[in-house]
Amino acid sequence: MNKAKMNKILNLMIVALVLIIVASLVIGVNCSIEQYEKIYRTKQLNAQLEEEINYGMKLQIEYESRTNIREVEEYAINTLGLQKYSNYQVEYIADQNSNKTVVFAENMGQENLLSRVSAVFSIITEYFD
Repeated sequence: MNKAKMNKILNLMIVALVLIIVASLVIGVNCSIEQYEKIYRTKQLNAQLEEEINYGMKLQIEYESRTNIREVEEYAINTLGLQKYSNYQVEYIADQNSNKTVVFAENMGQENLLSRVSAVFSIITEYFD
């Protein structure tokens, strides 16, 4: 082959290589910018989330300070004459329109063996008192 033809092919290859490098750099810079924008947006959203969580905790504390659960419980027991039901106790509600009695029990099937045994002993001691 002739030296001029080789130089021409070599120059074309160099131009193609330079174009590939430039295209790669442009794409790389573009990807880096997009990644930076996404990281920046994620940090902003995380900061907003933390702010909202802190605000929610502040509201919870304010709510708890306004409604003292002990005072509510004391009022319900002493003034209204209410009492807490244990898990093993049931409540009977008589329906005036029929001859059936409906029984509502809480948390049936969700107790483990130890809590069931404890409930049985509680029932037995309740009857002996």
